[in-house]
Amino acid sequence: MEKQSIEDSGNLAVVLIDMQKIFVKSLRYGEANRIVAKQLVVLKHCVKAKIPVVVLELGSCFYGNTIEVLLEEAQKTPNFCVFEKCYNSGFYKTKLDLYLRSIGVENLLLMGINADYCVKSTAEHAIHLGYQIITSNEVISGQDSHSRNNSIDWFKSNGNCIDNILEFSMSV
Repeated sequence: MEKQSIEDSGNLAVVLIDMQKIFVKSLRYGEANRIVAKQLVVLKHCVKAKIPVVVLELGSCFYGNTIEVLLEEAQKTPNFCVFEKCYNSGFYKTKLDLYLRSIGVENLLLMGINADYCVKSTAEHAIHLGYQIITSNEVISGQDSHSRNNSIDWFKSNGNCIDNILEFSMSV
């Protein structure tokens, strides 16, 4: 698959996946601080660059909402939207695809947890629907470093995997 450059990532939206308190608390020591800080950098850039952000929450009535610091920043972006999902893929039995198409999105920057399940499943479904995917090891996490590393290899083979998320923030 030919990798798309970030500079050509018009029609971009950021999708923040399952960054709910209960899941963030279950990450290994130091991991939450690592990815939340980088996700916040991306979200602040989205506000400045007017890039839409979609938040996906797994069963929010059971697991609660996205952590406040990320949700507050995401809400400042244009076309901000939250979708509750009941399955790993944010596209399965939701109106996410319909919504993204209605605002002209073709490229998705995926951030969140769990890299090896919900983020990857959402990415697989996005590709099947014709979206280009982008992510970075700096903004996704698995339950352990081994599973995240396996997912990163998958993302490198199937999309655009950025080594330094700050390069993304500066180039879009």
